[in-house]
Amino acid sequence: MNEAEDCGREGLACIDQALAARPKKDGHVLTQATAALCLYREELIARGRRGGAEDRRRLEHCNAVLSIVAAVHFPLGNAPWEELERARGWLSELLEASERTASPS
Repeated sequence: MNEAEDCGREGLACIDQALAARPKKDGHVLTQATAALCLYREELIARGRRGGAEDRRRLEHCNAVLSIVAAVHFPLGNAPWEELERARGWLSELLEASERTASPS
């Protein structure tokens, strides 16, 4: 695992904390999740520019997760916790796939 995936894992841990607490008002954990996922996203952008098609696909998924984190952080009504649970699963799968491709067979 590298630094980028470490940021992704940090974002995942923050999402887990938010899901466990389901705060009415953010206790900074969603801010931390956003910051970590943005760092992960920046690395995926750089990898995609170097020609990594798989990293461009991962970037699309990371962007979707970030959108949902923002929707929970700044909801227009009730926080969409079910969507965050789904996004958590997507991020987990994304990081696991990244780990598998980085590991020697």
